[in-house]
Amino acid sequence: MASTLVRFVLLIACYACTCTVVGQGEIIRKLKSELATDELNSHERARKLERLSWYLCGADPISAMEAAQEAMAIAERINDPSLLGSAIVRKVAAKQTASDRTGDAEDLERAVGLLKKHGPERDLGYAYWCLFMELSEVAGQDSLCKFYNQKASALFERHNEATGRYWVLLTALFYNPSSDQQDAVDMESELERTVRESHDTCLIVGHYSYAFNKALAVEHFAEAERIANEHLAMSRTMNVPFEEFGALLDLQSAAAYLGDHEQAIRYGLQMLEVTERLRMTTYRRWVHSEIATRFADLDDHASAMEHLQQALAIDGGPKGPWDCFQILLNLGRSLLKTGQLDTALVVLHDSERLFTEGANGTFPLYESTLQAFLLQYLGTAYRQKGDLVRSRTYLEHALRVTAIPNMRMDAARVGVEHARTLALGNAADRIAAIAETDSVIALAAREGWLEMTRDARLALYEAYHHDGNVPAALQNLRLHIAAKDSLISLERIKNINALNKRFESERKDAELRDLSVTNTQQGEHIGEHRRRNVLLASGIAVAVLVAVLLFVLLRNARRSRALLAEKNATILEAQARLVESERAREASEVRTRIARDVHDQLGSDLTKLVMLSTEAKEVTGANTHELASIASDIERIAGEANRSLGDIVWAIDPPHDSLAGLTERVRAHCERMLKWSKVEHTVDCVHDGPDRSLDPATKRDIYLMLREALNNAIKYAKATHIDVQFHSSVSGVRFLVRDDGVGLNHDPSKGHGMANMQARATRISGLLAVESQPGMGTAVRFRAELPLEVTP
Repeated sequence: MASTLVRFVLLIACYACTCTVVGQGEIIRKLKSELATDELNSHERARKLERLSWYLCGADPISAMEAAQEAMAIAERINDPSLLGSAIVRKVAAKQTASDRTGDAEDLERAVGLLKKHGPERDLGYAYWCLFMELSEVAGQDSLCKFYNQKASALFERHNEATGRYWVLLTALFYNPSSDQQDAVDMESELERTVRESHDTCLIVGHYSYAFNKALAVEHFAEAERIANEHLAMSRTMNVPFEEFGALLDLQSAAAYLGDHEQAIRYGLQMLEVTERLRMTTYRRWVHSEIATRFADLDDHASAMEHLQQALAIDGGPKGPWDCFQILLNLGRSLLKTGQLDTALVVLHDSERLFTEGANGTFPLYESTLQAFLLQYLGTAYRQKGDLVRSRTYLEHALRVTAIPNMRMDAARVGVEHARTLALGNAADRIAAIAETDSVIALAAREGWLEMTRDARLALYEAYHHDGNVPAALQNLRLHIAAKDSLISLERIKNINALNKRFESERKDAELRDLSVTNTQQGEHIGEHRRRNVLLASGIAVAVLVAVLLFVLLRNARRSRALLAEKNATILEAQARLVESERAREASEVRTRIARDVHDQLGSDLTKLVMLSTEAKEVTGANTHELASIASDIERIAGEANRSLGDIVWAIDPPHDSLAGLTERVRAHCERMLKWSKVEHTVDCVHDGPDRSLDPATKRDIYLMLREALNNAIKYAKATHIDVQFHSSVSGVRFLVRDDGVGLNHDPSKGHGMANMQARATRISGLLAVESQPGMGTAVRFRAELPLEVTP
C-alpha cells in the first residue's frame, strides 16, 4: 500500500514538474537577462532581485542570498520599507536552506515589523516561518516556536501559499508524527494535494526526499533507492543543483544502509562537487564527515581521518556545536579502531558534550541514531580499557535510546557490543550475553542481515569461550567464519554485477557513438546528393556544358562510392577493434578480481588456522582426543588453502586460458582426488579438434562446477565406483560425474553447493541437470555451447 502511494505521488510530481519547470526556468532566465541591462531604475532592479532570490532559493541558495542582499541594499537606499521587509525574508530563507539557521532573529523581527505595517502580508507568513526555523535551533523556545508556526500557518492558508503550507504539513507529519493514525493519513493526503497544486519547481522535485525518507523509515531499502535515482534524474534534467545534492545524499544514505560503502563514497564525492558549484561551505564540511564515516566502515581509517581534517580546515572549522559533534564522533571512531584508546576517549567525551549542546529534537530519529553510535563507541572504548562498569553503563544507555520503532538495526548492533562486554563478567552476565546474542541472531536471520550475523556469532564465541564451553565456542567460531566467507562471496558477486553493468553501459555508449557517426555521414551524403542534383538541373539549361557536367558528376559519384566503401571498411575495423578491446578489458578485470581473491580466501583460511592453533593450546594436556580433532582440522584447512592457491594461480595465468588447458586441468584434478579417495573410478577427459582461447571467467566457472560435483560424490555419496567424463571441442563443453552411492541428500542445511553450481551454469548459458534416487547413485550432467571466436 505504501509503495503504491509513493509511486502515485511521484507520478503526480513528475507531471507537475513537466507543466511548471519550463515556466519557472524561463522566469529565472528572463530575470537574469533583465538584470544584466542598464535600463532598470533602482526600484525595478531591487524588485527583480527580490523575485530572483525567491525563485533561486531551492535551486541555488547562495546565489539567492546574494541577490536578496543586493535587493536589501537598494531598498535601504531608496527607502522602500515593503521591499526591504520582503528582501530580508528572502535572504534569511536562502541562508536557512543552506543549513545556517542561527543569528538572524533580529533581522527577522525587523522584517515582521515592516511587513505588518507596509505589507505584503503574504511575505509576513514566510517571516514567521523563518523565525520558527531560527528558534527551533535554540533550546527552551518550544512555546515561541509553536506560536510562530501557528501564525505562519494561518497566513499561508489565508493567501493559499502552497509552498508555505507544504512545509508546515511536512514538519507536523514527518518530524512530529501524530499519535492518531487517521490524522497522519489525512495530513499526508493534504500534503500530496498541496504538491500537485504547487507552482514551485524545487518544491515538487524536493518532495522525492519525503518519499525517500518514508520508504527508508520502514526499511524498504530497494524502494528508497529507486525513488532517490528518480529524484537525481529529475533534478539534473531540470537543472536544480540543490535538489541534485539532496538526491545524492539520499542515494548515499541508501548505499550506507545496504552496506555498499564504496558506492556511498562515490556518491559523497559527487556531493562535494555539487557543494563546490553551489559554494556551500557548511554542507561541504558535513559531506567530508560523511565520506570519512564510509571510509571508516571500510576500515580505511587513514582516509577517514584525512577527510575529517579537511572538514575541520574549511573556513576555520565548524561553526556550531552540532557540526563539530559529528566530525568529532567520526574522529573518535577512527581513533578507537586504530587502537588509540586514550585519545579516542578524550575526543568522544568532547563529542558527548557537544551533542548535549547541539541536539534539540528537531530531527529525533536522526539525533537518536547518532547518539546511539556515540554511546556504543564509548562503551566499546571502556571495554577495551578494561573498565567494564563504565562500558555497561554507556551500552545500556544506548540500548534505551534505540528501544523505539525504526531503530531495530541500531538496537541489534548495540546489543552485540553489550553482549561482548557481558561476556567478560561473571557467570550470570555470560548467560545474559548468550541470550541477548541469540536474540540478535534470530532477528538478523529473519531480516537477512549477514554482517550482523557475523558480528553476533563472534560475540557468542567470546561468551562461550569465557564460560569454558569449548565445543559451543568452536561451533560459533566456525559459524562466524562461514558468515565472513559468505560476505566475501557476496562482495565478489556484487563486483561481477557492477562489472557487467559497466560493460553494458560502455557497450551501449559505443553503439550510440557509432550510430551518431553513421547518421552524420548519411546526412552529409544526402546533402551532397541534393547539391549534385541542383548542379545537374542547372547544367541541363546550359546545353554547351551538359557533357562536361555529366563527366564531372560521374567521376565524383565513383569517387564518392569508393570513399564511402573506404569509410565503411574503417568503421567495421574500428568496431572489431572495440569488441576485441572490450574482451581484453573484461579478461583483465576478471583476473584482477581473482587475484584479489588470493588475499581474501587465503586470509580467511589462515585466520582459521590461527584460531584452531589457539584452541589447540588451550586443550593441550586436557583432552587428547579433542587435540587430535583440532590437528586434523588444521591439516585439512592447510590442504584446502594450498589447493585454493593453486586454483587461483591457474585461473589468472593467461597461458592457461584455453579449452585444451582446461581439459588437462580437469583430468589432473580428477585423477588426484580419486586416487586419494581410494574409490574405484574411471576418468575420461578428452579435447577434440583444434584448441581455442577461453575467457578466464567461463573457464573458472566450468572448472569449479566439475570440482563441486566430484567433491560431493567423494564426500557424501559413499560410492564404490565414480565415473568422470569431460569432453570439449571448439563448439562446446560437456561433462558427467556419476556415482553408484546412496543418492542425493536434499537436506537444505547442507550448504549451497548445488545452488552455486546452478548459478554458474546459468551465468555461462549452460544446462546443468542432476539425476538421483535414494540408493541408486547420482549423475551430474552439464552441457554448454561456446560462441564462435570473432577475429578482427
